[in-house]
Amino acid sequence: IPEKQLGTAYAVIFWIQNIGLLSIPLLLGVVLNATNPDVTPNKKIIKDGIAIAFKQTLADDFNLKPEEINKYSEKLSSNVIDSIVQTTTYEAVPEDQVDTAAVKNEIIQANTQMLANIDKTGDKDKVLSQAYQASLNATYGILKDKKLNIRYDYFMDMVIFTLLGLLSLIFAFLLKAEDKKKGYGLELPNIQK
Repeated sequence: IPEKQLGTAYAVIFWIQNIGLLSIPLLLGVVLNATNPDVTPNKKIIKDGIAIAFKQTLADDFNLKPEEINKYSEKLSSNVIDSIVQTTTYEAVPEDQVDTAAVKNEIIQANTQMLANIDKTGDKDKVLSQAYQASLNATYGILKDKKLNIRYDYFMDMVIFTLLGLLSLIFAFLLKAEDKKKGYGLELPNIQK
């Protein structure tokens, strides 16, 4: 590359790299959601069920704002899902065989019952900590029993990574052949004594 075009060449390289940094994660996310269509709705059922139970049992006692309830239910549902994924192995029930409304109602009822039984006197943080643990236990049992599909299958994303790796190897060998043919000296040290 002529020296006066070196800046443009670097700019093009970084432009291509930034497009890759934007598009590859987007592609992986789209493929992950397309190959696991029932995981996100199932996770939303869990989160919504917990949020409704918190709202019904604790919102008035501690003046919990919707943002606080959302924060607690988000954190709690994430921890329950992580616990299920890490500690159990089961074949998920197909989505067409799951009554999602019934599962959501069961989550609401179990959490409402557990939260109603905790001691609500004392410090707000202490009570919310107890509520968190009670709700975690209630939801965990339901999810383990109902075998909702909350695990992602990463096979197609791994195929994409494999294909991108193979593509990069092909381009590396093509670049090496071009370097040998044209004598760019790409493998030579850039500082010579």
